Amino acid sequence: MPNATKVLLLSRSFIPWRVQVGCGALILLSFAVLGSVEAESLSKEEQIHVDRAIDAGVGFLKRSQGSNGGWAGPKEKHQLGYAVLPGLTLLECGAPANSPAIRRVAILVRRASTNLVATYELSLCILFLDRLGDPKDRELIQTLAVRLIAGQTETGGWTYACPLVTKKTRDEMLILLRKLDPPEAMDAVARARLDPPGGTPTRSGSSDSPSKDTRSPKPPLQGTSTGKTSATPKGGVFELPDPPETTKPSPSSAKPAKPDEKEKPVVLPRHLKNLPVFRHDLELPRRVPRGKGDVPTVTDNSNTQFAILGLWAAQRYDVPARRTMQLMVRRFENSQNKDGSWSYRYRFGGRVEGEPAMTCVGLLGLAVGSGIARQPRDEGEPKPALNPRIVNGLSALSKNVGKTTGTWRNLPMENTYYLWSLERVGVLYGLPVIGDRDWYRWGAEILVANQQQRGFWISTEYPGSSPIIDTCMALLFLKRANFTADLSKKLNIKPEELNATIIRTKASLSPGESMNKEKP
Repeated sequence: MPNATKVLLLSRSFIPWRVQVGCGALILLSFAVLGSVEAESLSKEEQIHVDRAIDAGVGFLKRSQGSNGGWAGPKEKHQLGYAVLPGLTLLECGAPANSPAIRRVAILVRRASTNLVATYELSLCILFLDRLGDPKDRELIQTLAVRLIAGQTETGGWTYACPLVTKKTRDEMLILLRKLDPPEAMDAVARARLDPPGGTPTRSGSSDSPSKDTRSPKPPLQGTSTGKTSATPKGGVFELPDPPETTKPSPSSAKPAKPDEKEKPVVLPRHLKNLPVFRHDLELPRRVPRGKGDVPTVTDNSNTQFAILGLWAAQRYDVPARRTMQLMVRRFENSQNKDGSWSYRYRFGGRVEGEPAMTCVGLLGLAVGSGIARQPRDEGEPKPALNPRIVNGLSALSKNVGKTTGTWRNLPMENTYYLWSLERVGVLYGLPVIGDRDWYRWGAEILVANQQQRGFWISTEYPGSSPIIDTCMALLFLKRANFTADLSKKLNIKPEELNATIIRTKASLSPGESMNKEKP
């Protein structure tokens, strides 16, 4: 039993209850002195429960795959999404890249990518191809990534669809981004942006917030589940035009400047200069002004998190995504709620009710900000682990992790989308526990207790839920899948130090300061 837990139990035994209430914060603060709370490893018997659940879930996915390589029914609009997420999950669960199931998914991805514009599917395809590890997919990954870059809005986030980008425009964008953002010239995103979350003013002084969206407040996971088709303009998929001159060299053939040769200023062509990634407005994202005919694009943090994951992986294939990431990081800095959480929609300054899964997205975004900061870190710059935005976000998240029971049966089901988001944050920051909550044991108990006889899971707490999608999310949780392992290394975080800070922060907040009720 962890030392801090023993102290808490002893305090309950010998201190009158009235004193316990008054001293609750003091006891929590003592955790940092006695050592951070540690997660107990699963026993051999408990690990067997988890391994059996994984094997049964993998068996269900393998049995359910269709002859065309996907998992969708004949009327499902998102055939590719229903192939690539299970394919990625099977790879994470140890399926060989040359296995028949994975080969069928790979064929489907390569064939269907020509006109692919859905944000979810673009991102998942990048993750799948990256995990597959075939060198011949390098150019395809670059193409999909540039579509994501072109699809980013001025709020720093993404909506359901991105523009098609021709090969010529793709090559031009890659060359321009490499010239604009050489690694040694990048600003540290995490530095100088540590002001308190919520209500951060802009120099523009605009007080208008993004327009209200008349669609469903929580659209389904496009590309990975049932639901509406991705939104595209009337007339079909929108497309960036080709550059006027078609003699531009390809990214691989561009010659670097000689040491004594002065670098020419980068001139942005007209057909690209309005893309947010090429804009120099340091106030983006911001409150979007509304005028006649000026309707801001509605984005959400669910689409945005998949775009982040896809673009982070695409950087391994010489895709310069730093400018895109910088704008994305500002989105989460400018929209964090007072209690540290984030909501589904972007709202400048926050001040809306947070959601646990979206809080995980915000923490992913802030981690990226620390990961792309200039190295080595400047003297006096706060460590990523002590970034108050990250600490407040993790403190808010810890309130949505329940207590473990040790029963592994007869437990209420939890939202698998949230569980996967929680798992991703836990492994990204290297935290065995978040605050005083053992997030992995809590989730594993729930999943083992609720697995169906045929090996799948059912969660109805998010739009677009289905046995295939829920099973993928559950398996990714149980396998502790980490799509950003290289980002984890860049953070250089000491879990004990970070968790002690989370506990102190959580104890210092009164119940009225948090919009998230703590799970029992």
